[in-house]
Amino acid sequence: MIDDSEAGDVLLIEKMDRLTRLPWLEWKTLKARIMEKGLVIVVADQPMTHAVFSSGEQNSITLALTEFMLDLGAAMARDDYETRHKRQAQGIAKAKAEGKYRGRRVNASLHQDIRDQLSLGRSYSEIQQKLGCSRATIARVVKES
Repeated sequence: MIDDSEAGDVLLIEKMDRLTRLPWLEWKTLKARIMEKGLVIVVADQPMTHAVFSSGEQNSITLALTEFMLDLGAAMARDDYETRHKRQAQGIAKAKAEGKYRGRRVNASLHQDIRDQLSLGRSYSEIQQKLGCSRATIARVVKES
């Protein structure tokens, strides 16, 4: 998207965390690319970022506040993301300890279809297109075989 955009284009995002769940260094790199390209970030639920629609431009104060808000949103979104994953892992560990967790069930029918397609000499891309599965699933089936 960034490569196809031009300076002054608006990057409209629904909520802050839709753009900013990346680890901090990756977020800084993405933000730098967006700013370098001259894109204007507008967050639907943050009216302060809507100034570009009324005036056609943003002043330096609005830009600085938007940049601060994006960095703050990135840090909060990443922290929330990591906390949820830690809690999920804790829940899975507890369920395993209690014998309640068996993991995600294998789609035996899909795996058989993948094996059939592989035996016919089909490529991963052909199998993906035909069966609507991911390359990772195909690789998992190959590894299991």
